[in-house]
Amino acid sequence: MNDPRRLYPTRPVLDDDSARVLEEALNTLTVLRSPMFVGDACAELHAMVSLRAQIDAWIDDTVAAARDQGTTWTVIGRQLGLPASEVRSLYRSRRAEGRWARVLDRSTPVTRSAGAAGSLPWRPRITGISTDHPLGSPA
Repeated sequence: MNDPRRLYPTRPVLDDDSARVLEEALNTLTVLRSPMFVGDACAELHAMVSLRAQIDAWIDDTVAAARDQGTTWTVIGRQLGLPASEVRSLYRSRRAEGRWARVLDRSTPVTRSAGAAGSLPWRPRITGISTDHPLGSPA
């Protein structure tokens, strides 16, 4: 078993874990939006593009949150696969909103130690997705 205290990878990773999570999300969104079209390529394409658009919106917000937490442009750039100078020009003026605005309280300093009082919570965990169901739909 992997050590739960391990640090996240320093670069994007394409692997079975990512594919499994996205496959579940794809199947779930297809069932939620068009249950009679499971297996239809256009229904899956819609779900893929919708998920990509949602992730793009979250990336903007998460980059701003990372900067608010003191993360360097170099580290953010590594995660995005871009040079720090390009990331800085793309994201410099953005502030955390939406999902991260609720997490970040700009009036108090951020504690980075995992599990310490006052540390930032992890992203919300997705619950209720059954991997046993043939469509990966919510249990």
